[in-house]
Amino acid sequence: MDPIGHVNHGTFLSLVESSRSALLFGDEVPRAGNLQFVLARLEIDYRRELHWPGRVNSATGVERIETTSLGLRQAVFTDLDCAAVVRAVIVAVDREAHRPVPIPPSTRDALERWRMLA
Repeated sequence: MDPIGHVNHGTFLSLVESSRSALLFGDEVPRAGNLQFVLARLEIDYRRELHWPGRVNSATGVERIETTSLGLRQAVFTDLDCAAVVRAVIVAVDREAHRPVPIPPSTRDALERWRMLA
């Protein structure tokens, strides 16, 4: 918690990391060979305070898919209120070479199922 009793920013980051990980490292998105996803950019807009204890939900959707990267939109909700909106850029890299690699077609197809509507 921060000095005035709100859930601090690190907790927000953990919530959206859990949501991203569920999508990118779960069984629904295949990662062939040495493909690994890494976070390259994170932008967060705080919209509402969170208090402890409490219940929250986080959500993740695919905003765009490029050759070697993808953009995610995420949100943290408490009750029906949006507490934070997040944009994340994820890069596909080769685990051994530590260099960006094209997102394979099977991975791209799986990510398309999570595409957000405009």
